[in-house]
Amino acid sequence: MEALVISTLVVALGEIGDKTQLLSLLLAARFQRSVPIILGILWATLANHLLAGFVGEWVRNAISPDVLRLVLGGSFLALAAGRSSQIIWMTTASRKATMACSS
Repeated sequence: MEALVISTLVVALGEIGDKTQLLSLLLAARFQRSVPIILGILWATLANHLLAGFVGEWVRNAISPDVLRLVLGGSFLALAAGRSSQIIWMTTASRKATMACSS
């Protein structure tokens, strides 16, 4: 349980940024009350990561390590294939657009 709490807190702290910073800046500027906004975002982030930790623990117990390894490996390969196809499509589209502008 200690590992779950520590990892949840570390990930929650690491996730405070990007969209959260923009959202908190926008809300604080609009409503002029930064403390409740920051506390609300902190609570939502902690709850989100705590839930993700519990779901991850449940999945780890529900699926055998061999099946989990295959599923995770397959998902990484699928992501790599999807990203590669996006890069190829963007490069091809960019080349076609450059050719169309130069002719």
